[in-house]
Amino acid sequence: MGVGAWLTRASAAFVGIGGLQTAVAQTGNDPLQCMTGGDSVPSVGVYDFVFDNTRTLCVAPKEDADGTLMPCLRIGRIYIGQARDEVEKETGSPGRAFGDAGYAYLVYRDTIAEEGAYYAVEYERVRNQDVAAAIQLTGDPTPTGLHFSCLRLGDPEADVRRQLGLPAGTTPFDAPEAGVSGTRWEYRAPFSIEIVNGRVFGFRVWRPRGVPAGERTLSLLRRP
Repeated sequence: MGVGAWLTRASAAFVGIGGLQTAVAQTGNDPLQCMTGGDSVPSVGVYDFVFDNTRTLCVAPKEDADGTLMPCLRIGRIYIGQARDEVEKETGSPGRAFGDAGYAYLVYRDTIAEEGAYYAVEYERVRNQDVAAAIQLTGDPTPTGLHFSCLRLGDPEADVRRQLGLPAGTTPFDAPEAGVSGTRWEYRAPFSIEIVNGRVFGFRVWRPRGVPAGERTLSLLRRP
């Protein structure tokens, strides 16, 4: 059974869901909660990608529809086009800087188990404001429940195939600072996933070519 059983099919890659606020209220008031699909059907969540036969769909409220995949380019509550001050309301201050406009934010650390995870966010300047242009979440499974398209750090690669389909290509990668190496799954959509020992080690999303840089606010993730 395909995702068509869950969603109204659309010819475009973007699927707008009407009445989503009602559905959110019925599932515990968490706008990012996923509805589990099952062993062979991908899960469905708001601002998430889902693979349906030959297409990667972006599921989001109609209020955020713009005909692009931008609404689903998010990891946790951090998303492409988000202003830096809004990012840091979620992450706190960065732990370190890298490159020309990149910052790392600690998400989780267990000094006893020697485990941890962090965000890496690269910004671009738009109208005197820094906005997120690329986002990565890397490391060990976290207790915070952060996810990208209903996938979490540490999930088995079989879950990735069910949710997003097979990658368009793969490349090896090394992360010497973490002492690991693995395979990067690269998709035609603007995201990639790092796999280490058969499990998810990292997610990365970025602003696609052809989409102008600009600030964006996702309607269900607005903070008061």
